[in-house]
Amino acid sequence: MLNVLLFIFLALLALVEIARALKWPILEFFKQNLGELVPDVRMLFSRSKFDQAVNVWKQRVKVYAQLKSTNAASLGSGAKAEPAATEPAAARADTVLPAEDSVATEKLQATRIDYLSSDRLRIIDTKFSALLQTQTLLGVMMTITINRFWNELYDIIHSGPWGGVRVIVPFTLWFMTIVGCLLAVGNIRWGNLEKNPSDLRTTEEEYVKTLIEVVIVRTAMLRLLTAIALVNFILISSAVAYLAYTSPRNP
Repeated sequence: MLNVLLFIFLALLALVEIARALKWPILEFFKQNLGELVPDVRMLFSRSKFDQAVNVWKQRVKVYAQLKSTNAASLGSGAKAEPAATEPAAARADTVLPAEDSVATEKLQATRIDYLSSDRLRIIDTKFSALLQTQTLLGVMMTITINRFWNELYDIIHSGPWGGVRVIVPFTLWFMTIVGCLLAVGNIRWGNLEKNPSDLRTTEEEYVKTLIEVVIVRTAMLRLLTAIALVNFILISSAVAYLAYTSPRNP
């Protein structure tokens, strides 16, 4: 089995070198995802980094709300909205939110909630569902493998101190991925919008912060669990190939 894993590792390494030599865009895609995975994992265990991510997302949502309101105003007037080149940045920032009692403010506040709940979280939930379905198929493959190669697996488990580890590790990674997906899907935050209906601005700010925290945590969990699932898929596929190659043929 170690020979199979070594062969896969060398094949992946060769593929990476070829992609680097030919400057394939897919290599940049994987490098970008790997570069985002490590900070996300660190952020889950650092409150300061988590607060920084919350502030970044607040700015991101604010810009989206500005774009949404600008596009809506352009469509309503039938003309394109052109930014004022000579207007200072501080003045533009002051005009982002109109007065609290205006209808535009309520629409802008609702836009931020819709962007996080109906847009971002829906994308993340769809990806979690796809990952959960993949793990279900992987569980079926493991069940078939155990039923077909039970005697060989039994010999591997009792072959030495590391024999059981080679069988338990893939199952543990698969179980962790399933549990992580279920925890993420079950993490539902409806918000306490009814507590302070007289102050819509404060209520919206608190709910937006809650949704941002959910988006950040789920995004980090999705990237981490996807990486674990990919590694586990390679391990299980290598084990199946090894068992199929070394098992005695039926006459």
